[in-house]
Amino acid sequence: MESIPLNQTQVQVRVNEFVRSVYNWMAIGLALTGFMAYYVAHSEPVLSLLFQVVDNQLRPTMLFYGLIIAELVMVFALSGCTAMLVSGSAESEKPSDCTESEKEAEKRGC
Repeated sequence: MESIPLNQTQVQVRVNEFVRSVYNWMAIGLALTGFMAYYVAHSEPVLSLLFQVVDNQLRPTMLFYGLIIAELVMVFALSGCTAMLVSGSAESEKPSDCTESEKEAEKRGC
């Protein structure tokens, strides 16, 4: 791929657009998290799936712990796959210790 020469103003505009898009996605994610937290906090059936009352106290159920573990597994799996993405979509360049080929990454499910 060839480099496109840009002047300082064009570079600044592109950087500003990129940063704005990142913050927009972060705001959308934060709003979605807030709506889901509100829904779970005000939904009796969902709360009863995640917590049980024992001796007048709320205790987490196994589903609650399972969801936390699943979230951590997903975070580690996705962060392990970022090295396999096209340069520029997840990081500026691949780490120097990354020697895995695309076929090996596909075997891992990345």
